[in-house]
Amino acid sequence: MIQRKAVLANVHILPGEHALGPLARLFLYSSYRSLPDTVSTVTHDSGALTSGVIWRQSYSDIYKYWCSEISLDNFASKHSLFNFYLPFLPDKNVLCVERNQRLLAPSVRVVRYTNTWRYCVECAEADIAIHGFPYFHVGHQLPGITRCTEHKTLLRSGCLVCGNDWQKLGKLLAPPLNGFCGSCCSPIDTVQQFINEDVAWIQQMADRLLKGDFNHLTLTRLQAAYRQWLGIGPRQGVLNLKERVIVQEAQDHIDNAFDPRLYRLLFTNTDEGVNKKRSPVLSLYQAAFTQGKLISPIIHLILIRAMFGEIDNIPQL
Repeated sequence: MIQRKAVLANVHILPGEHALGPLARLFLYSSYRSLPDTVSTVTHDSGALTSGVIWRQSYSDIYKYWCSEISLDNFASKHSLFNFYLPFLPDKNVLCVERNQRLLAPSVRVVRYTNTWRYCVECAEADIAIHGFPYFHVGHQLPGITRCTEHKTLLRSGCLVCGNDWQKLGKLLAPPLNGFCGSCCSPIDTVQQFINEDVAWIQQMADRLLKGDFNHLTLTRLQAAYRQWLGIGPRQGVLNLKERVIVQEAQDHIDNAFDPRLYRLLFTNTDEGVNKKRSPVLSLYQAAFTQGKLISPIIHLILIRAMFGEIDNIPQL
């Protein structure tokens, strides 16, 4: 049982801040000797304070500690990535209720920037002007996101010089005021800079998912639309030979529908050969036919863009 202590008057959760952010300031402004000691006063779920976890016990504890005046749904939509994943969850209704269960993001090592803290320099400057310090915005932590949706500037994260990859909040606490690595004093790196119309669309749709614009979309509807596009109905068991050929031809189309730099931007294991499979996780078969599997929304957005062009073009079946 957590022994709750009075919240420090100068620590509160800020607009659009990632749920874990206040823990860093609670440590900085308190007399605790370490971040783990600080976190233990709020929650027992203190391990691996990374940005990409969909839901965990610590989020609920932080909600009770700082935001109990609003609903948990409202807190989740404003301070976590839950909305981004919500339309693609295999059992949306159950998981909405059972949020205290740890729900990890899929393909964290393959879908680029899934678990890496990022920040926008212009947002950080505005944060300092308004609040006196910068903080990590939840919208900058979306998997695959490389640009601030408000300022269109490249996000910054990590250090190539010393290998500090910015995965744990305890190493960072907040975006650096001076733009230099806290370990080796080298400039903080920008993320990959490639952008085209399709990358911009994927990142814009990710931001709209986070804002809850497509909560009417469900995995059941999406899988039915994929199968209709393929011309294959729902299947029990394996596909027959004709259906496997259809899926393979469609997979070849998906793998080569975009500029190769788009795949390299979004995946860490891209095959750069001509007409090759871009990434093992970019599987049309899994997305369309596998039941009960959580697949990264980035993969679904690539498929939607290649098949339908726009989310609004997905048929209602």
